[in-house]
Amino acid sequence: MMSDPMRAWGSARGYVVDRGPSAEGVPSELSDELPGGAPRELHDYLVLDASGAVRETCRVSVCSLDDELSLSAYAVVDGELRNLRVSLWTGQAPRITRKESVVESGLREPSPADLEFVGRALAGLRQKSDQEDARRRREADARLAAIPGAAEDHAAGADFQNAQELLRRRVEDYGGETDAKMLRTLVRFGRLQSSLGAVPAFAAARDAFVLACRRQGFDRSLPPKDPLPPPVQRCAGDRADLRALEETLAGLEKDLLREAQQQEMGDANLNAAQIRMAAEHVARARRALGPSGRMP
Repeated sequence: MMSDPMRAWGSARGYVVDRGPSAEGVPSELSDELPGGAPRELHDYLVLDASGAVRETCRVSVCSLDDELSLSAYAVVDGELRNLRVSLWTGQAPRITRKESVVESGLREPSPADLEFVGRALAGLRQKSDQEDARRRREADARLAAIPGAAEDHAAGADFQNAQELLRRRVEDYGGETDAKMLRTLVRFGRLQSSLGAVPAFAAARDAFVLACRRQGFDRSLPPKDPLPPPVQRCAGDRADLRALEETLAGLEKDLLREAQQQEMGDANLNAAQIRMAAEHVARARRALGPSGRMP
């Protein structure tokens, strides 16, 4: 038996387990639209089959997509595990929509044997989860270790450090190739900081790329739009390391534009807008280092 209190129900197909309050942050304008009682508790649930394996994970979630802000919540009401979806629509036709569906019906109070079985099943699931967490941590550590300098302090300012941390987290959490390329390139800027940090054009290129990294990392502290700085002269000299960096930036610009297009194809237009802004800043950084001589 589990030592902690557990709320569970039996069903013809297995069990429903209340996993307690969700960690998801839910705006009050959404939660206020839920009916009173159990739905407003905002708990997560597991649906287990008769063998104790997870058939469905039911987590509270909030989603923002274009002009829709939605909440998906779950509650056991009248012997049923129900999913309740509330959407707030803005734009030209503001409205609220609600949809309810049944995830599992015919729920009954569990017997002591049911609770003991569910307790063992959850203990096994926790063990598997711990093993999976350890595996993901090892993979995340390996991804960062493949980018020398990713954890170094390059003494390039607070915005640089913020961008570095955003990309490190994204590489750890998602392992996206574009994020990894951005972080590698940011490290290259960091390593040039000591020799070129005082050169105005390099500083402008560095700052433009830092802003690109923050947009790519979906930095919520940034304003909706970024003002463009005044034109600056390009870096003096024809250094091979700067020409190589310029080529890398050109490739990253293409990668970001391709990623933005993919987001648009999936109707994730707000994400696409952030990524396109990142691409614009990468282009500014490239032009500051390139032979054209001026940033726009």
